[in-house]
Amino acid sequence: MKSTLPLFRSIALVVGVGVGLALVGLPQVASAQPAPHPQEKPAAQSPGEDVYPDEAPPAEAARPRFPMESKKFAQIVERRLGRVAQRIERVIKNRKVPPQLAREIREDFAKGAGQIRQAAQKAGADGQVTREEAREVRDLARELREQAIDKYRDKIRAAREGRGNRNGRQ
Repeated sequence: MKSTLPLFRSIALVVGVGVGLALVGLPQVASAQPAPHPQEKPAAQSPGEDVYPDEAPPAEAARPRFPMESKKFAQIVERRLGRVAQRIERVIKNRKVPPQLAREIREDFAKGAGQIRQAAQKAGADGQVTREEAREVRDLARELREQAIDKYRDKIRAAREGRGNRNGRQ
């Protein structure tokens, strides 16, 4: 008959370590304060002190506030156009688009970006950009994007035919 003593020692060791960790962590868990709701503003440190002195709370800070200065709006438009340009370059590289088609895509993007910049400049002609003017710029950008996708989707697929897809199936 085998002795069950080593098995008992192993189980006792595991249980002992678990209970010990629980006892060490219990005071820390008991003293922890609940996390504030994401929409709630954290409590001020002292009476009369504002947690966000010169800015909106982080959840609201991400959304642009209108009316906004035309310079700030132009910066936002340029940043977004830069991100789109990076994405286009990544797609051209990853999908191995032929150079001639890539050049055509870049030229069309430059033309569309020029149209968007003109619309943004027109929206900020008076020094302020209202929500409605910003929506017009956004709608133009979406329309140009949809046109580009419709124009180039089939061309990119046709250029890739014969190469197969990533899994090697046709």
